[in-house]
Amino acid sequence: MSQPKNVYALAFFGLLALMVVAGGGFFFSQRSAPKSEAVAIQKVLDQYQICHEVIKSQKEAKVPGGKIFKETAENLRRIDVSDCPSDFCEAHVRLVGSIENTGLLLASYPDTFSIVKDMGLKLLGGNWHAGYSKIKDRADQVIQDVTTCHTEVDALAARYGARLVEW
Repeated sequence: MSQPKNVYALAFFGLLALMVVAGGGFFFSQRSAPKSEAVAIQKVLDQYQICHEVIKSQKEAKVPGGKIFKETAENLRRIDVSDCPSDFCEAHVRLVGSIENTGLLLASYPDTFSIVKDMGLKLLGGNWHAGYSKIKDRADQVIQDVTTCHTEVDALAARYGARLVEW
């Protein structure tokens, strides 16, 4: 009679081992997901690095700021973020929008003369200070938006384990 007990014990431990192996495979596949998310984010950050290099060369070539930011927003918009986590994708979209807004601001004031002209028109209307304040407030807001979005992208990249790059 001891023979069937050993068979049952062997079957029980075999089934237990199978459950552990199958469950362990599930557990380990779930843990590897963040690695793939980090890889996807890293690919995006590497594209950001390329955009940063393009911006540096455009600045050296004295390309107008509005054009630089417009082209940068277009280039960033073309980056495929579909493999990234949704919160990173959303942060990317916000970053692109903030860079686009910066380009619009700079395009509306492409040089010092256009700023002076705008303030001069306000002066003729008797409200020079308001014109300057409006320009400064808008510029401060755009800069704050870009900084906030940039920081959010970096924070999410770090959370997912991607290596941060200069951009």
